[in-house]
Amino acid sequence: MARAKGDGSLYKDSRGYWTASVTLPEGPDQKRRRKTVRSKDRGIAAQKLRDLRAELDQHGDVITAAPTVKAWCEKWLKETAPERLRPRTLDTYAGYVSRWIIPAIGRVKLADLTPRHVEAVQELCKTGYGEGKDAKRPVSSTTRLQIHRILAVILRDAVRAGHLRQNPADRDHVAAPKRRHVETSVLTGAQTRALLEAVAEDPLAARWALALFTGMRQGECLGIERGAIDLERDLVTVRWQVQKLKQGAKPDESIPQRDLGRGYWLLPPKTGGSFRVVPIIEPLHVALETHIERMPAETEKHDLLFRRADGMPLDQKTDRNAWKAILAAAKLPPVRLHDARHGVATLLLEAGVDIHVIQTILGHSSVLTTKGYAHVNTRLAREGLERMEKLLAA
Repeated sequence: MARAKGDGSLYKDSRGYWTASVTLPEGPDQKRRRKTVRSKDRGIAAQKLRDLRAELDQHGDVITAAPTVKAWCEKWLKETAPERLRPRTLDTYAGYVSRWIIPAIGRVKLADLTPRHVEAVQELCKTGYGEGKDAKRPVSSTTRLQIHRILAVILRDAVRAGHLRQNPADRDHVAAPKRRHVETSVLTGAQTRALLEAVAEDPLAARWALALFTGMRQGECLGIERGAIDLERDLVTVRWQVQKLKQGAKPDESIPQRDLGRGYWLLPPKTGGSFRVVPIIEPLHVALETHIERMPAETEKHDLLFRRADGMPLDQKTDRNAWKAILAAAKLPPVRLHDARHGVATLLLEAGVDIHVIQTILGHSSVLTTKGYAHVNTRLAREGLERMEKLLAA
């Protein structure tokens, strides 16, 4: 049978399929590579061949092996993610992938993904699926956005690996879910003063002062060691956070770490911008000085400010329960412990502190903290925190 113009190497094989093969550039192993397309229908096979040649002309190569979304996600979680993510964050990612992304589009080949598949993940998150004890309820808008961002990152790496030409989850193809705005409850200046007065004699008074006067995250507060406190210069260096990992779990070797035993680890703060130096203002100085004078000697593995009677770090759940208890005892609103961080930001804004200085104090990733930059902002941050102190004293 004569070949139509443009069909090239189109032929009918022994099984009756119209088949076409194109030679590709050599791979990294210097081996010869070919891409074959076939169809029972001659016209479809011819179109596949033309599409293949168009892709080769445009990109200089074509995708020859495309894993499914499930296979790629599992490979990504096993090989790529551990070097980038903290263990608990990795657990969260793995949970979202297994519960939402794989059930929605796991069987689809990466090369066949379209924006519609990405939207299918969003829709599944909205509706939920399954019945009885295995049912997955719809998730919040915040969680939907997080799942979308996780998928976008995974597919971005698939593009880099050559399994996709473009990322169907990026903003040019699919709008990310909008997170519903929720008003955060924070303590007012008067309520913060009342709380500080209520915990003045508490053995963990310095713990609560550290949260209320610096806005440090819970893990960061619990990860502060005696050596991170410089009372002569009134500075606290945030370089570690305490994390309790699942039994047998261990951080990737690429992540700086200190094993405290029983599943507790000291790991770097949340982001690069979270490593910071924060000024200590007078009320916090007094609380820390008193606490340090009463501290036991350092253990073989750490010198944490806040620890249990057996020397182990404070458990985060116990820490949160203690926070709830002191709020209840002081007859104050049940504000979340993490929202003490938002409270610091609110008071600093009320005191007229520049937003970039606040970002530096709180360690937001949008501010790049180098040693020189931190030195400049330490002075500005001190002024801001001192203005907050005056606001509380008013």
